[in-house]
Amino acid sequence: MLFPAGFMWVVMLLAALLSAVQAALAREIAAPARAVLSVPVIAQTYNLSCEAASLEMALAYEGVKAGQAALLAQMRPDGSTPTMSGGRVVRWSDPYANFVGDPAGHEYNATGYGVYYPVVAEVAVAEGRRALWSGTGLAWSQLAGYVRAGHPVVAWVAYDGAAYEASTPLYYYLAWDGRRIPFGPGYEHAVTVAGISDDAVLINNPRWGFQQWLPRATFLSAFAVFGDMAVVVG
Repeated sequence: MLFPAGFMWVVMLLAALLSAVQAALAREIAAPARAVLSVPVIAQTYNLSCEAASLEMALAYEGVKAGQAALLAQMRPDGSTPTMSGGRVVRWSDPYANFVGDPAGHEYNATGYGVYYPVVAEVAVAEGRRALWSGTGLAWSQLAGYVRAGHPVVAWVAYDGAAYEASTPLYYYLAWDGRRIPFGPGYEHAVTVAGISDDAVLINNPRWGFQQWLPRATFLSAFAVFGDMAVVVG
């Protein structure tokens, strides 16, 4: 069967248009789905107040103006000093229950340490917001989903001030209340996740108050050191 030349031209044009649409859809699917939240960048005011500063940033995004000092006070710093053996901490207080040591102290000489997710979640709730996630084991898909839904994430990472990795091996000490504590001497740190794409993470780092995109692999490696510990504020 023969078709008029004009009809064949229309068929060819439609085929070309269909091919262009398919190519555009393929590019859209392949492109990283980026979401960025307008989380303010706030620096920590004490040597070790990264958790309070990270929560302050997340709360500020959620409309809560909470001073860092007030948040830190709710984390109950105990000013304690540890029991040492062979240059290592063997007994200290429990970061799952309160801030360990002095926030103005230092990790390198064991005058202060930090606090873990239950206390940060507790303070977020006390400030009138929800902890949509609080714990360890937050998967990449969950983290990305929370950020894309508009929820900042306080995340614990290994960070020594220069690199997002453990500068010394993680080990455990026994808290005075009997809990076994994962301990990262010199690199335990908290940041606020403010953006996400398929291959990168935007963090607000309170260490010196700066924002940066990290490769997904770099972030996940540092995040895994403390068991993918996080608090999602909503």
